[in-house]
Amino acid sequence: MAAHTLLRLIPPTDSESRDPVLWRACWVRADETPRHLHCGTLVEASRSLQGGPPVVYVPGETVLLTSVNLPRGRRAQLLAALPYALEEQLIDDVERLHCALGVPEGDGRWQAAVVDRACVETWLAVLGAAGITPAALLPDSLLPPAPVDGWRLVCDGERIVIRQSGNRGFVCQAPLLPALLARAVTETGCPDRFVLHGCETLPGIEQHCNGSRIETVAPPGGEAGALDPLLLEAEPAELNLLQGDYSPRSQLAALLRPWLPAAALLGLLLILGLTSQIGEYRELRDYSQRLDARMKQVFRETFPEVKRIVNPRTQMRHRLAALRNGGGSGGPGFTAMLARLAPLIRQHPKVEVTHLRYADGRLEIRLVTPDLKTLDALRESLAKHTPWTIELKSANASGGRVDGRIVITP
Repeated sequence: MAAHTLLRLIPPTDSESRDPVLWRACWVRADETPRHLHCGTLVEASRSLQGGPPVVYVPGETVLLTSVNLPRGRRAQLLAALPYALEEQLIDDVERLHCALGVPEGDGRWQAAVVDRACVETWLAVLGAAGITPAALLPDSLLPPAPVDGWRLVCDGERIVIRQSGNRGFVCQAPLLPALLARAVTETGCPDRFVLHGCETLPGIEQHCNGSRIETVAPPGGEAGALDPLLLEAEPAELNLLQGDYSPRSQLAALLRPWLPAAALLGLLLILGLTSQIGEYRELRDYSQRLDARMKQVFRETFPEVKRIVNPRTQMRHRLAALRNGGGSGGPGFTAMLARLAPLIRQHPKVEVTHLRYADGRLEIRLVTPDLKTLDALRESLAKHTPWTIELKSANASGGRVDGRIVITP
């Protein structure tokens, strides 16, 4: 998280307000070197922030930092069990509270944070209205760097922020410090030293921890007593409040939930459309196969001498082209011969053509006439009006008609 932009969210007097114009912020941008502290309204912070989403520090008064014993298990299972493990430490109903899981402390204990759900929803609503999507939410009690062998206390106006070792700390008003300090000392013992920022002295320290050293320093930036300049040296702790229902994945699921019926309907329409397309494809495939089979049949009937059929469409095209060009013999070709002969044959209405065969540049015509005289007249007409050789190959009379065969050679 150290590379993130850091932002401290400062509520107005009415902390329940969700108007981002009333909220203030201080922020340190990750893309600035050296780092500079910026302060202004939350809307101004939104305009200034660039790059990825910021780590946002929220008011620590509303966040309880503690630890709890948890059984072994996956993190998701531990997170589900966390509210019930903390129930004895809490006054409010756990259903109203949001619990976040930190890092293990050892011996089965885990760091944890508890906050009212209404507070989290207010923070997210204010940030969202200003156009800010947080990468993490942390209590500002974890904003001061933790001394290795002590506690750090920051006087931030009327607030006192106490950062203990690890992910522990709390925020209180000055009059409440002696009581809360006594409780913290009872739980964890006195630290070796206290580091005070902007505080000359604090009641209760010498009373409860007489043997601890007390050091007074000014925060970076020269603003004694201010928490904001500590953003310049802050390193975000591993205790993100955006877990469970407030994790980015859960928030995305909540945003998408209203669209689920429409998505389901769209999916159904896509399935129906795909099914229809598959059915249409199968019909077209079957029709194409039937056409291919019929094409092969026609090709065999038209060119019985061809024994191997690979691509009937292409072979038919080549055969027809050869017929138009005279089959490669240099003659007039089938179509030219047929165009010349057809008008002459139509002049004899009693003649019926039953079969045409073209091979090697010669055209064979089989026909039926009522008698031999008509057949002979047709032969003479073709010989007279064409420059080709007209041969009557056969003539068979039966049943009151004559079956003839004429071969025409250019």
